Amino acid sequence: MFQNLTMQIEFPQGFKNKFQELLGEEFPLLESCLYKRPKECIRVNTLKISKEELKERLERKGWKLEEVPWYENAFFVETQESIAKTKEFFLGYYYIQDAASLVPVIALDPKPGEAILDACASPGSKTTFIAELMKNEGLIVANDVNPKSIKALSFNIQKIGARNVVVTMMDARNIKELNMKFDKILLDVPCSASGTFISSFRVLEFWSQHVVERLSNLQKQLLRAAVEVLKEGGTLVYSTCSMDPEEDEENMEYAIKKLGLKQEKIELSGDETYLELEEKLVKLGGKVLREIIIDYLDGKIKTIPQDESKATYTKKISKEDGFLSFDESYEIWQRKIRALNPWPSTYIKVKSENDFLLLKIFKIEKLNEKNLPKEILKKNVGEFFEIKNDLGLRLKDAFVILQEVQLEGRKKMSGREFLNGFRKILNIN
Repeated sequence: MFQNLTMQIEFPQGFKNKFQELLGEEFPLLESCLYKRPKECIRVNTLKISKEELKERLERKGWKLEEVPWYENAFFVETQESIAKTKEFFLGYYYIQDAASLVPVIALDPKPGEAILDACASPGSKTTFIAELMKNEGLIVANDVNPKSIKALSFNIQKIGARNVVVTMMDARNIKELNMKFDKILLDVPCSASGTFISSFRVLEFWSQHVVERLSNLQKQLLRAAVEVLKEGGTLVYSTCSMDPEEDEENMEYAIKKLGLKQEKIELSGDETYLELEEKLVKLGGKVLREIIIDYLDGKIKTIPQDESKATYTKKISKEDGFLSFDESYEIWQRKIRALNPWPSTYIKVKSENDFLLLKIFKIEKLNEKNLPKEILKKNVGEFFEIKNDLGLRLKDAFVILQEVQLEGRKKMSGREFLNGFRKILNIN
């Protein structure tokens, strides 16, 4: 059903080191997905033709069409014909778009009559999709900063038959100069494209930690500018094609903590088994986000990556995503700690005299129960203890050493340092 690539991808060593540390034993899952080619996908242009009519026309030509699970008017395509050289394509009856890049617009949920900003709009994949869902009613401001990109954007808007779009050319960091407020904003930011290795080999040369950090700073500026023109109660969807936490989770935490935004859940296709998830990842181009590795353990997908040069990550995240519950097993704790650090981080709540404090946990080690003294074995779940000058904690199914922690408002330290400095908070004699 899917074709394996015969050529080998040379990972930048820095990228490999970074994601091996983040994913741990799940890194081969990411690696294997990157060697599989995503299926071609088209989106029906409902402004010009119905899904049924286009499906009938294409199937008469021998095309095999499979409906995209998270959007009824899009199809995975199998055909010997070039999908970019058909009469239907030139007439604007369908738009060639990776299946996963539909997700940001689905999350945005545009409605007829709304005022919507697509802040970094070129080449227009999402702008035209928004226009379709709005049925050409309301207003879309499609902005981009590059004159060449504006040409492609304008061409696609015209071809698709969108009549409710105004195209602007400016740095989106200065978008407030439009003197407008918007009901909804799509912020599909420029990024390192680390999620598109399989479809764009040049990003292997482009990627570096320095570039990631520089773009992360730009993305924060774009977020700040977008919030200034968002109406009270409005919706902002942030997306990238990056897997780097500096561009994704870190920026979502910035938006929540510094810009006053609140997360909303994105629900698409419901529960899925591991095998169903793996198949879906292949169709999406094998772009694996760290949250997916956590979510498939519970049989749920909360984040769907995309495969376009400017959008793969679609996520609204809060600190609650990193909360470690004492109802969870040691294995789940380990997976969360590997997946969600350094951003948004994993933490527990520690009761102090008057309040609860957040204790971030970065590294733990399981103890051998056979070697533990009886007084420790009697500890309750969630209770701290001292063992050989180290800080221990009883979990649901294990006893662990907290090797690296950080109390809210303090610097990161070893568990031993924390034990020595904050013994009273932990109620350890």
